[in-house]
Formats: sequence, C-alpha cells, structure tokens
Amino acid sequence: MQTKWFAKAMSVLPLAFFCGIGLADDAVVPPSPKTSTSSIGTITAEELERAMSELEQSVDVAVDVKLQAAENYRAATKNLQSAADSDARLKTLVTEAETVSVRMEQLKKQRDELKDKKPVLNEQLPLMELEQLLPATELQLLGFKKARQDAEADLQSRATRRKDIRARMAVIQEKIADTKTQINALQTAELTPQSQSLMARLLTRRLTLEREKPALEGELAKYDAEEAADLVRLQIDVATCNAAYTEKLIALQQLKINAARESAAQESVRMARREAVSADPALRSYAQQNQELAETAKSVAEKLALTDAGLTEATAVHE
Repeated sequence: MQTKWFAKAMSVLPLAFFCGIGLADDAVVPPSPKTSTSSIGTITAEELERAMSELEQSVDVAVDVKLQAAENYRAATKNLQSAADSDARLKTLVTEAETVSVRMEQLKKQRDELKDKKPVLNEQLPLMELEQLLPATELQLLGFKKARQDAEADLQSRATRRKDIRARMAVIQEKIADTKTQINALQTAELTPQSQSLMARLLTRRLTLEREKPALEGELAKYDAEEAADLVRLQIDVATCNAAYTEKLIALQQLKINAARESAAQESVRMARREAVSADPALRSYAQQNQELAETAKSVAEKLALTDAGLTEATAVHE
C-alpha cells in the first residue's frame, strides 16, 4: 500500500504511537482556503477512501491493526470535511463583513417603512378565514420576538466571544507546532498500515488547525465591521418594529373576529326569535329551545371577546 503522500521510508517509533492511542483531533471552527498542508504533500478524500478499501481487502494485516488504522482514516476523513466546512464558513464571514453597508441600508429602509405602517385587513373576509389567519399572524409575531432576543443575546455575548477567539488562536499555534513535531518524527518511522494511517490523520489534523485560525480572524473582522456600523442594534430595532406592527395587526384581526362572532350570534338570536313566533304549535317548544341556545351563544361570544382583550393586556404586561 504505497500511498503517494507517504512515500518516504520510516524507521523507529513505538507501536502505541503508530496506532494513535490517545490522539484527539480538535473540533474545528471553519478556516482559510489557501493554506499549505505539509512538505510531504496533500491528501484527498479519494485517496483516503482508496487506502481504506485496500486496508479492508488486505489479508496480511492483523484485525486489531486494521481496526486502529481504519479509525485513523475515518478521523482523517472527518478532518478533511471540517477543513472544507471551514473554507465555506470563511467565505461567508468575508461576505458578511464586506456587505455591512448594504445590509445597513436595507435594515434602515425596513425600519422606516414599519414605523408608520398601519395594519390593514380585507373587510370582505368571512369569519372562518379570519380565524384561520390569526394563528399564522401570531406565529409571525413569535418569529420577530425571537429574532429580537437572538440579536440582543448576540450583542451581549460578543465581548466574551472575542476573548475566547483570541485564547483559541494562541492554542492553535501550540497545537500546530505539536502536530508538525509528530509528523516530522513519523517520517523516519517504518512504513506500516498503522504509520500510514496515522500520517493521514496528522496531516489532516494540521490542515484543520491551520485553516481554523483565518476563520477566527474572519469572525473578528466581521464583528469589527458590524460594530463600527452598529448593525446589531439596527437589527434589534427592525425586529422590534416588526413585532410592534404584527401586534397591531393581531389586535385588528381579533377585533374583526370578535365583531363577526357577535354579529353571527345576534343574527342567530333574531332568526331563533322569528322561528319561535311563527313556529307550528307542535314545534314551538323546540323553537324556544333554539332561541335560548342562540342567546347563550351570543352571551358566550361577548364573554370570549372580553377574555381575549384581557389576555392581550396581560401578555403585554408580562412581556
């Protein structure tokens, strides 16, 4: 199994070191696209997959050795995926930093439009459609409130996050140096399934570490750009305006629903009274019962309207 990224002969390292016992790959935050991996060369996902396939088909390798080597290859594959994710995240961070002014203008426009926006309802909507519309609007309100809470939490957590990033960047440098030392030592070791798989793991681990740092720097740059423009506070303002407008829309919908319910209940009472007067004597008792039920429904609709108003007021006080 002569893999091109590990072509040098290797001579003396303990088996425990080859097997990678106790080696923990870092959980990686996304990094930078153009970082060299090693003087030995780069490793691709296809090469790792091919190496694992050859390992599985080999009849000369002991089972326990196969298991450990396979674990190293799996870790290496995860490292490559982490590095790819890092590239994507860095691009996103750079884009967000570069588009701060554009996003600011969009948010200001939204805020200005919402400040004077009055809620409007189609007067022709029947009661059933109004009742179906209300839950969807309430769901929108929850979304705007969550957006505001998330923006507030983000604003409060950034100082701590900046400290964590700087501390992590110092740790990364130490881990890169440690990984380089292990790679250099492994280049002189004997060529075995364990040493090859461990080399793949170490090279990809170094790659993820080297790419993590630019991503962290990109995150700091994004914070700098957004905070210079006070973008997060503007996001909070827009979410607050959206929530306020949606609350007015919900109040209007509830008002229309209550009015429609009361109107329907009054119409039912009028019809029941007419039927009670004009009903056949044999059916008059049933007509009177219908009238009583219609009047009860009207009373319930009135109480429901009062309860809705009380709930709205209590919710506002609670918030």
